[in-house]
Amino acid sequence: MTNIRVFECCQCERQFAQKKWVCPNCKNAEFKLTEVNGKGKVFSSTRIHVTSQEFAHLTPYTVALVELPNGLRVTGRISEPVEINDKVTCISNEKNTYIFSKN
Repeated sequence: MTNIRVFECCQCERQFAQKKWVCPNCKNAEFKLTEVNGKGKVFSSTRIHVTSQEFAHLTPYTVALVELPNGLRVTGRISEPVEINDKVTCISNEKNTYIFSKN
């Protein structure tokens, strides 16, 4: 299992999947990079059959919005079809793309 990298506010400890300039919760501007467990569930997904030449060797594949236990949502790729609420685990991070596998 691979952990998911998140940004955490140094003041209020709120976590974000994407880097922020200012914490919307406490207005602090300092963040630290931390990691959270890579297990989650599918919030939304789409199956890709036609793509750019760069990713053609991967088709068909699924792009999913995965909800982590802490409520954050991250996007990742899954080789198999999934449905909403399916449990998934992050198995790697390839070129800043999270790769998930169905549990």
